[in-house]
Amino acid sequence: MTADTLDFSTELARYTADVLCKAVEHGHLSSDELERAKGAMRAGAVLGRRYPDGTFTIQIGSVAAVEGHIFDLPSLVAAWEGAALG
Repeated sequence: MTADTLDFSTELARYTADVLCKAVEHGHLSSDELERAKGAMRAGAVLGRRYPDGTFTIQIGSVAAVEGHIFDLPSLVAAWEGAALG
């Protein structure tokens, strides 16, 4: 795993955690569901899918799914912009 991959993985994990915490704050996910999602993540029950339009879905076990767009992940955008310029 390269440093770039690790940076992206870390950023994606932080993004996912942030979305889950906000879902709890807004009442879209219960605290119990958040704990089950954490358990699923610890167990490695995480599946990521990316789509041609730049969106992605992170499925966390059968508990939750987080959706986003590559523009939500600054390190990925910076890497792609750097590759396009380089």
